[in-house]
Amino acid sequence: MLALHLLQSALVNTQLVQQVLAEPAWASRLSDEDAAA
Repeated sequence: MLALHLLQSALVNTQLVQQVLAEPAWASRLSDEDAAA
């Protein structure tokens, strides 16, 4: 059960980051080095 919980948490975190980066205001703040990571 712990593995499932960790997997779900990672998926939620990934989706949140993708939503934030989809906003032009945040995407424009990234440097080339940030985007490569």
